[in-house]
Amino acid sequence: MFADTSNRNGADIMVALDVSTSMNAEDLKPNRISAAKEVLVKFINGRPQDRIGLVVFAGKSYLQSPLTTDHTTVLNYLDQVHTGMIEDSTAIGMGLATCINRLKDSEAKTRIILLLTDGDNNAGEIDPGTAAKMAQALGIKIYAIGIGDPNGAPLKIQDQFGRWGYARYPNGTFFLTKMNEEGLRQISALSEGGYFMAGDEGKLKEIFSRIDKMERLNSRQKMFLSLKNILRGLSGRL
Repeated sequence: MFADTSNRNGADIMVALDVSTSMNAEDLKPNRISAAKEVLVKFINGRPQDRIGLVVFAGKSYLQSPLTTDHTTVLNYLDQVHTGMIEDSTAIGMGLATCINRLKDSEAKTRIILLLTDGDNNAGEIDPGTAAKMAQALGIKIYAIGIGDPNGAPLKIQDQFGRWGYARYPNGTFFLTKMNEEGLRQISALSEGGYFMAGDEGKLKEIFSRIDKMERLNSRQKMFLSLKNILRGLSGRL
């Protein structure tokens, strides 16, 4: 059962994870989707006071887990995530919108979306810029994390017989995945969050460690300011 009570002390964090076919690329080991899941497990285990939820997206966006402090359940859902579970394409805007819908009524002092993607928005009814402006209006920060080599990597695909190979153009050259770094920067800037580029698994781990430290510092600062305001109010009554 989900522990779904309001969270006034910890942060509310929605994870938007890209599960499009390009996340099979092997420039991160063993591949992008597995590397992303590995660092997410460590991040979730390190924030026991926070409510965390999970959204997956490719051509469409789906809620896997609502915001909850039942991290065991979230991790179980994360373990089941794989590429190919949703029709292919990359609907970043829809992934963000699904997260925003879950955070808009949150009473937590800190509300965050962690966006992990390796692609460019090419599907969905809501574009990423519109979603980012919605987040900004609601005070929700987006940390956009680009996964993989920004110059592209060979796309690993499975044929109708279940055999794995690499997508190629008609002339035989490898088809390379594409990432819109500028788009991810704009998303994070509009929502006053941050953009990070993870070209390898070591960098990805470093990024999550940095975000974790940043948000712990922000939480302490907000707590200090809240206490300061309370004391100021009390002194005015004396």
